[in-house]
Amino acid sequence: MGRVYFELFGYSVTGWGVLQIFIFIILFIIGVSN
Repeated sequence: MGRVYFELFGYSVTGWGVLQIFIFIILFIIGVSN
């Protein structure tokens, strides 16, 4: 399930990929808040 989730975002299932997902979520929340 997690692998599919990462592939949907175009990221590989790696530590850096997870970090990019984490940053993307933070930026998304900030954008919605503003």
